[in-house]
Amino acid sequence: MTQVTINISQKSRQSVKIFVVVQLILCAIFCPLLIMEGLDMIKNVVYLGILAIGGGLFFIYIVIKQVRPAFEREYILLDKNTVTIYRRHLFGSTSEDFPVIDLISIEHVGHRQYTEHPMANSVVDVTGLVAGEKYVQTMVDDGTMEIVSKDKVVRFGKNVPSWDADKIISELEKKTKRRLSKK
Repeated sequence: MTQVTINISQKSRQSVKIFVVVQLILCAIFCPLLIMEGLDMIKNVVYLGILAIGGGLFFIYIVIKQVRPAFEREYILLDKNTVTIYRRHLFGSTSEDFPVIDLISIEHVGHRQYTEHPMANSVVDVTGLVAGEKYVQTMVDDGTMEIVSKDKVVRFGKNVPSWDADKIISELEKKTKRRLSKK
């Protein structure tokens, strides 16, 4: 069997991507200025200069951590002996390998249940706290699908609805000639 690639379509909201891009642009403008100001201040007041440089580098780190999941793409690579979940993002890629023999199941498990913000209001969100909380939940969510093998359990497929997950699972079952769904 040749290698088969299954694209897991991301259902990210365009507004989240725009928000992240605006953050990236602001960081690209202000963080270098903060670092340059810190380098200039280090001559007179050392601790303030170090604090400014550290703050600029810290903000760059935070923005990279927020940008990465917003533009992540996931693929399932399937060959004769392994199933690989491959995640590609702006700053590199990661992968998880599963031997086909060790696979127990692949399921659509839905979103994780998060605790509601204590100041949440079901009528109107005047403070914007609930919107911020939902944004953070979108960024840290690890997926709606779960692959279980003898060694590990990995969630993947961020925002994949159940009908798309069923198509992915049936495609994997067809290619591996094994029953992977518990349904």
